[in-house]
Amino acid sequence: MTVAERKHPSGRGDADVVTLLLVDDHPMWRDTLRKVLEHGGAARVVAEANDGAEAIERARDVRPDVVIMDIALPGVDGVEATRAIVEFDPDVRVLALSSSDDPPQVIATIRAGAAGYLLKTATPAQLTDAVDRIHRGEAVLPPTLSGVVLGVLRGADPTDDLADEGEHPALERLTPREGQVLELIAEGRSNRAIAEALSVAPKSVEAYVRSIYTKLDLEPVPDDNRRVLAVLAYLGA
Repeated sequence: MTVAERKHPSGRGDADVVTLLLVDDHPMWRDTLRKVLEHGGAARVVAEANDGAEAIERARDVRPDVVIMDIALPGVDGVEATRAIVEFDPDVRVLALSSSDDPPQVIATIRAGAAGYLLKTATPAQLTDAVDRIHRGEAVLPPTLSGVVLGVLRGADPTDDLADEGEHPALERLTPREGQVLELIAEGRSNRAIAEALSVAPKSVEAYVRSIYTKLDLEPVPDDNRRVLAVLAYLGA
């Protein structure tokens, strides 16, 4: 079965049930996640993995809608596993679920293609909401975590690679309408929700978003990745 043969809002499986791959090296934690995420019937765990290498293999086998990815994994870590999964299937949404809020790790995970990053201290409601939002094509990055990351970016050594991700003077080049769109992206809204909020056609929003990405020099980055980085740029303005 090819990626294109799947059916849901983004071309995948059953539109009413989000299929999940859980990746964590602690079986008890995976069991807890399964119970939390399957409660209510809106999501179904179709596979689990103990490490990054197994996660890559299982993702290719079951083609989940969303991967819940721990980062501190034995062998192939969560960052490398995320990169490999997204490169193989760009439609997969990866939500990093980690106990660490180390800014370089957060940034590395986003750069690898994760659609969101959540701490393991999140409540069950926050976790299920994050999965739902990512499945709808939104980006998830809690404001508290955004602040931690931006603090490092602003104080980074100019010679360090992270310094390139700091405040974006290019924000000044955005038109007023593009600024409105970016503000709504930062609120976590999907393109469809933005179109409704601004009373414009969805295709117009897509054009605004493409222009924002271009002006922020985010063109070579995967779409979910660009959305999160655009939010970081907005928050750092």
